[in-house]
Amino acid sequence: MIVHWNKWGMIPSLMCMAATAALLAVMFERGGDWPLHANADGAINRTGPVGFGQCAIILIQAAFILPMAMLDEVMLKAASRRWNISGAISGFMCGVTFSAVGLLFVCGIYGLRQLPSWSVIWMPTAFGLIVALLSYLLEFLRKYPENRDTAMRAVQPDFRGTGWVCYERVTVPAIDLMLIVIAVIMVMSMTQIYVGTGRIPLPLLVSNIVVAAVFLVVGGGFTMAVAPGKLLVTTGWLKIPLFRLDPATVVNVEAVRINPLRDFGGWLWRPGSKATGLIAGNRGVRFELPSGKKVTVSLKNPELMVAALKAAGAQVLR
Repeated sequence: MIVHWNKWGMIPSLMCMAATAALLAVMFERGGDWPLHANADGAINRTGPVGFGQCAIILIQAAFILPMAMLDEVMLKAASRRWNISGAISGFMCGVTFSAVGLLFVCGIYGLRQLPSWSVIWMPTAFGLIVALLSYLLEFLRKYPENRDTAMRAVQPDFRGTGWVCYERVTVPAIDLMLIVIAVIMVMSMTQIYVGTGRIPLPLLVSNIVVAAVFLVVGGGFTMAVAPGKLLVTTGWLKIPLFRLDPATVVNVEAVRINPLRDFGGWLWRPGSKATGLIAGNRGVRFELPSGKKVTVSLKNPELMVAALKAAGAQVLR
């Protein structure tokens, strides 16, 4: 997997995380009691020493940056500069958390016990929006690949030096967006509970871990790639391999029409003992494994993938 490190849109997020770490380090080094929480009316209602528990804010920021960096990879490969808001999303959340820590730091330095009521909500929100806008604008300094109508990549003699001669990635944007929204809501709720109580309930922590696992395994769509002697089908942001085999061992390759609800009962990864589906649309490729199991993969250009499989040695026995 090739990772593009020129993530201009992630720079503001990383700067906010570094600045948050610096503020917490100063508070920890100075010791003593610091404001740890403020009511919606601006009153400081909880003070105490800054410990390693407060440093979990850094982990929360990283929990936004890492998934958005994975989403950035997908948006870059799809040549979608206009819709690449991954840096803006992480920038907003990191900006909000940095601004909240900054307010508490200022209160501690100047001994304030009351803030303007508007500052508790609107100042972090405004700062987060500014960071998000800066992140989005920075994407325009970045070089994107040539825009194409489909996700198909057919490069001669291979795909970006990896050896793939036919490559397609398919996603379900609505489901990806839903997973992102759920993850953001759960992390925000965990942050609010932690800031208010100083701890995270175990059930909430476990549920967040489960959502993160589902996000990484199911979100981000799936990929099918073919080369001489190689067939690879992966799923999720982490590109977890589901099938890795020689195309010459598969049979009955064909382009098919798919009814997601009737044929598989839904979308995305639909595992089964006799048939497995990776479903994102109503067109795709179906082939049979040596074990007799049938695999169906939704693609935008199934005919091209079928031709690549046959050229790589796949058989048609019917």
